[in-house]
Amino acid sequence: MGACMKCGSAELLDEAQIIDSGHHGVENDLTARVYRNPGAFFLQGKVTGRVLSRVCGSCGFVELYVENPAAFLAAAKEARGLKRRKR
Repeated sequence: MGACMKCGSAELLDEAQIIDSGHHGVENDLTARVYRNPGAFFLQGKVTGRVLSRVCGSCGFVELYVENPAAFLAAAKEARGLKRRKR
């Protein structure tokens, strides 16, 4: 399970839910987003993922992670490749 990056404690709680409270108190999981083609008007290739967390039960430090990092990395690489080709 590892140790807290701030205090070194092993009292970590994996995947505590991070909530985004929207209009009228509607609760949704916090999400992250990246685009494969951010400059496009349509068909930007949106990639989204829930934000997961690890909370230290000793000091309260919170680490955040996206649930599908490989998809985010692939989209970012594609976007960088498109940016280079446009120059």
